[in-house]
Amino acid sequence: ARTFFGCALLASGLSSTMTGTLAGQYVMEGFVDFRIKPALRAFITRSVAIVPSLLVTIIAGESGSEALIVFSSVVLSFELPFALIPLVKFVCSKKIMGPLVVKGAEKWIALTISVVVILANVFMLGSFVFSGESDEENKGVTAFVYAVCFLGGAGYMFVLYKMLTKEVVQHLRVVNPVRFRELSSLAGSAAQI
Repeated sequence: ARTFFGCALLASGLSSTMTGTLAGQYVMEGFVDFRIKPALRAFITRSVAIVPSLLVTIIAGESGSEALIVFSSVVLSFELPFALIPLVKFVCSKKIMGPLVVKGAEKWIALTISVVVILANVFMLGSFVFSGESDEENKGVTAFVYAVCFLGGAGYMFVLYKMLTKEVVQHLRVVNPVRFRELSSLAGSAAQI
């Protein structure tokens, strides 16, 4: 079982870094106007993903790896909406997607799944933060931790709200004209079939 779990974890890590690499490419090119070579970007993103895990495994051993898996799951659940909200917003935007915009039932299914995933992650994050046992001697520290979590959560919700209400102004035609022509021709040929 350990071998299968290790292989599954490695495969999911590789697929998520590839997804992050591609998403980062389009975000950097389209919004930040910062271009680097794909091989260098892949090296940087994979290094950021693999080096900390490798160091924890070497230094802390198996128990440290288990704690890292739990901690990384919590961090990923915290970060997921920052990737999910723009993704759904972009694919539902006619300005960006042009003829390939997601609409109708697909749009509502994507929105519903996004809301369910975000709410599940918020619940998991909240249960992780508040699952610690309350210590009578450290009530001040516990209250401080709860206050920091509440303020951080309020800031987090504010940022998510700003992401939801921000106007999408880029267009694929501007960001990547070659890809826009390819997609437009595909959409045109699909409409003829």
